[in-house]
Parts: sequence; structure tokens; C-alpha cells
Amino acid sequence: IGSESSRMVERLASSEGRLRQMAAEKTQIEGSSKEAEQVAESLRAEVEALAAEKAGLLERLAAADGGLKQLQAEMSSDKAQILKLAAARKEAESMAASLKMEMKTIGSESSRMVERLASSEGRLRQMAAEKTQIEGSSKEAEQVAESLRAEVEALAAEKAGLLERLAAADGGLKQLQAEMSSDKAQILKLAAARKEAESMAASLKMEMKTIGSESSR
Repeated sequence: IGSESSRMVERLASSEGRLRQMAAEKTQIEGSSKEAEQVAESLRAEVEALAAEKAGLLERLAAADGGLKQLQAEMSSDKAQILKLAAARKEAESMAASLKMEMKTIGSESSRMVERLASSEGRLRQMAAEKTQIEGSSKEAEQVAESLRAEVEALAAEKAGLLERLAAADGGLKQLQAEMSSDKAQILKLAAARKEAESMAASLKMEMKTIGSESSR
């Protein structure tokens, strides 16, 4: 019984290690979610800055268009200034063309940033879904572990009763009963994974049958 209890403690310690590993993975995913949110916030700020710059360029273009209209009015009223106004018009058109090229460049950069932002938001949603799934699995595992703990406690109580009856017939079993009570406390503390707990319960049932047959003999 003592050697079987030691094997049960080793299996339960392995299960506890697996649960700690799952908790570490969950913490890592939460950290990655926060980092992705920070990246998305930075991209949003960049897009807003580009939008503001684009608005400024549009204002400058509107001012250039206004200047062109004013030059056209001056040309209609004063033919002597035609050459001067033509040069100013070419300069304004060049400026307008430059502004339009800048606007196209900003538009393409904004499109790329919007795509990156959409990709980041998709990753955030995926990470949130994975986090929710892991939390659901953890809750289900905790419920199963709680049920198995109750089952193990009932089996342990029944086993303790059998050990007390055997102790009356054989004084040497009292030492084993003390060792098993210590092992039982560790078993209740370490029971965490469903497969290991089911294996432990099956082992306890087999042990109870053995003790029952020995008690009968």
C-alpha cells in the first residue's frame, strides 16, 4: 500500500506540473494580447496623424486654387500682367501637382497602415477567443477535479475504515495506516488532472478489493 501511494503521489505531482504549465501559457497569451493592443493603439495614432497632415495638404491645395482664381481675375482686368500671371500659374500648378503627389503617397501609406491595423485587430480577436477557450477548459477541469476529489475522499474514508478493522487483527498494520493517512493528505492536495485522478480512483478500488479479500481471509 505504501509503494502504491508513492506512485500515486508521483503521478499527481506530474499532473500538478502540467496544470502549472497551462497557467504559464495562459499568462503568456494574456501578455501577447496586451502587446498587440499597444501596437494597434500606436497604429491608430499614426493613422490619425496622417489624416491630420492630409487635411493640412488639402487646405494648402485649396489656398493654391484660390490663388489661381485670383490670378485669373487679375489677368482679365489687366492684360499687361498676363506674362507675370502665367508664370505664377505654372508655379501654382507645379505646387498643386506636388501636393497631389504627396496626397497620393499619404493615401497609399494610410491604406497600408489600415491593413496592418485590421490584421492586428484580427490577431487580437483570435487571441481573445483562444483566451476564452482556455478559461472555459480550466473551469471544466476544475469542476472535474472537484468531483474526483470528492470521489477520492469517499474512497479514502472507506479505505480508512477497512484499515482500522485490519489494525484490530494485526498490530503491524497500524504503522501502515499512519503512512497512508499522510499519503492521503498529499493525494487530496495534489489531485488536479482528470486522467490521473481516475487512475488513482481505480487503483484505490483495486486496493479496497484486495484489503476486503484479505479481511475475509
